[in-house]
This record gives sequence, structure tokens and C-alpha cells, in this order.
Amino acid sequence: MSHFQTIDRLLQETSALLNLAAIEASEDPPAWTLYWENDTVVALELDDKDERLTMTTEIGPLPKGRELEFSRLLLEYSGLWLSTGGIRMGLLEGMVVQMHDLFPSRLEATYLCNIIENFVTKANTWIHLFSEAREERESDTLQAEDFQLSPLMEAGIKI
Repeated sequence: MSHFQTIDRLLQETSALLNLAAIEASEDPPAWTLYWENDTVVALELDDKDERLTMTTEIGPLPKGRELEFSRLLLEYSGLWLSTGGIRMGLLEGMVVQMHDLFPSRLEATYLCNIIENFVTKANTWIHLFSEAREERESDTLQAEDFQLSPLMEAGIKI
């Protein structure tokens, strides 16, 4: 069975456990998009040559007026990849994204389900922090020290 077929089967098996609203699959290039009712979207892209499955989700734009501070926070978080289980953050076309690589040959349904749940939990924590920063910016009460990595490190189990 190809990596694409294996991953597709695993995603179908875990869709009910993840409470997915829908899954879209594409064989060329090999990719899936997972949708939840709460508008959460996770993209998975398979690189068969490197035997890597990359999960990505969009966090949103950097909070205006706080770009430098949040860029530093994102870099620091990415540097803690051993503690975060390999999650890293990036900036693509002005949007912050959260990413994580998996190895298709090591996947099984329960493991994949746990990884996706933890990935979404951490993404939701980032989204919440970004939202707080936008709200605080409007009231001009935000201090740089208000944003720490501890809530991000505690959000969900290590992947």
C-alpha cells in the first residue's frame, strides 16, 4: 500500500474521533485538508521522496504594532522544538503558520489522532494569544512581559 493510501485510510479511520466536518484529499500532489465545524483547518502535504508528511495550520497575521515582539516569541518557540515535540512556527505570505512533520511509515490511527488533537490545541492557544494582543492593542494596556511561552508549552501534550 502506498503512503498516500495508508494516510488516507488512517484519516478516514480517525475522522469520527477528531469530530471532523470534512476531509478533502488530492493525489497529485498528495495532500489532505481537514475541516472542523469551528472553522479550524489543518492541511497535510505528503513528500513521498523524503517520506515526510507536513501538517500546517494558519494562526493569522502578526498583531499590528507588536510584530517584532511576536516575531521574537515565534522564533524562541520554534527553537524549543524538542520541548514542543517538533512544532515550529513560520511566516508565509504575511500569515503566521504552525507546522509539524510526521513520518508516514510510523503512523497508526490512535497516534495520528493524538498528534492532530495536540497540534490543533497548540494552534488554538496561539490564536487566542494573537486575539488577546489585538484586543489589548486597542486599549493600549499591553506590556511585552504579558506574553510568555509558558501557556504555549503547557497547551496540550507534547506531540
